[in-house]
Amino acid sequence: LACYMVEGGPPGDFQLIRRMLYRRPELLHRLLLTTSQAVAASLNAQIESGAQVVMLLDPFAGALANGMYQRFSLFYAREVLARVHKSHHGHRVPSVLYTRGASQWLVDMTQSGVDCLGLDSSYDLGMARQLVGNTVALQGNLDPAVLLGDEACIRREVQRTLQAFGPATAGMGHVFNLGQAVLPSTPPQALAVLVDAVHAYSQVKGGVHA
Repeated sequence: LACYMVEGGPPGDFQLIRRMLYRRPELLHRLLLTTSQAVAASLNAQIESGAQVVMLLDPFAGALANGMYQRFSLFYAREVLARVHKSHHGHRVPSVLYTRGASQWLVDMTQSGVDCLGLDSSYDLGMARQLVGNTVALQGNLDPAVLLGDEACIRREVQRTLQAFGPATAGMGHVFNLGQAVLPSTPPQALAVLVDAVHAYSQVKGGVHA
């Protein structure tokens, strides 16, 4: 949100907001605090309206340098998650944090207070699982372009993704998802094949995949 507000549209090379980061860090902190409060309020409104799980996305954090990510992205993710209701009417409401292009900070993300980490398609799912252990669940991370392939390709890549994660356990669940958004040119029937394949191969593996 801060990127769009400062850049005035899709960020491109992030020049404007990165200039603010280094020249006016106190102003960017004020902006991020305001947006984090608004995001938390929005997520809580969704929970009060019946949402069973909420997701916090930072698709541009990968453009930050080490040290800057912790100060200007992860810190405010913690701020949001600390304000989000953990339950509603006695039902626990899990949270997901998706940070695109930031695999080098995966372990740092586990300290954000989130229940599940969303992974983009650049992650090695098996390696991610080894890094985070049983601290959080993982969500992801099929390449959306796979859905432009034929049925055999889709089923093969679904199976490969599930195998990369390995057997699920009570302490480490896996939510199957794409690594990024669905491409506009994706045929609707490809999504039907995807869902069917996830159900079929998850049952074969006998794991706790959603």
